[in-house]
Amino acid sequence: MAQRSSTGTAATRPRPGKFMANVYPREKFDLEELSRVAVEAAESASAALLARFRPPAGAPLELNYKDPGDVVTDADLAADRAIAQVLESRGAPGNLLSEESSIDKGDSRLTWLIDPLCGTLPFSSGLPHWGVNVALSIGDELEIGVVALPPSNEILSAVRGRGAYVNDVRLESQEPPGAPRNIAISFDADGRSLTPAKRALSEVFERLYGFASAAYPLGQLLQGRLHGAVFNDLNVHTAASVVIARELGVRVTDENGTDVMWASDSPSKYLVFAWPRTHEAMMESLRSLATEPGG
Repeated sequence: MAQRSSTGTAATRPRPGKFMANVYPREKFDLEELSRVAVEAAESASAALLARFRPPAGAPLELNYKDPGDVVTDADLAADRAIAQVLESRGAPGNLLSEESSIDKGDSRLTWLIDPLCGTLPFSSGLPHWGVNVALSIGDELEIGVVALPPSNEILSAVRGRGAYVNDVRLESQEPPGAPRNIAISFDADGRSLTPAKRALSEVFERLYGFASAAYPLGQLLQGRLHGAVFNDLNVHTAASVVIARELGVRVTDENGTDVMWASDSPSKYLVFAWPRTHEAMMESLRSLATEPGG
């Protein structure tokens, strides 16, 4: 029987051992159909969120705090339920690991990785810098990724090895033009230890933007509107974008330029998404930290 519980904190990737002993070959599943289910789930969450976005004065958002500075709203929870209901009604196999809850069906070989509202802070402030993330891992591989940007009515999706799409049209985006001194990147990583990285990158790139969301800047990057982005870790906030990025040739690495894996337990300070030319410049900046004291 499925067991549902509240996570209470940001869901992070399971470490090796949970998946590695139970690897399923991807050929056993209709990934195209599961991708359609993921899109449907993201659409359902999007509808729930848009119904609560910029609410009237008489029906304000209900705000609660999971931890100091970590807010959750009734809209987050409604979107979380909407995704779970679609997956359940469509008979999608696998456990659910969400930012807001989890459902354990007793089978760790497949896991849905969900952030029902990526960007709660901008959402609750009435800013359009938010989205929905739905991904599926099979064994130790990320196989399906869906990123919905409801304010702009854009849904990006991909199945590993089968190309990327936006609103069901093949996505053929490319690295935008511009030299590092004339472009901006997104820096949405938290923690005082990341201050040196922010300083190093600001010496090369014209602007570092923060959106308090992963879905929004990555949705822009994947459509060729942004050059690069830095986050803390590979988790439910970023997993869906990893699948799409790799279909487009966008690099997804740690601070050393090593490709990241969902089931890896190798420690890393940063998760970097970037188009190839920008990635090279970002790596030069981040590698310079290794020569600094405490770097």
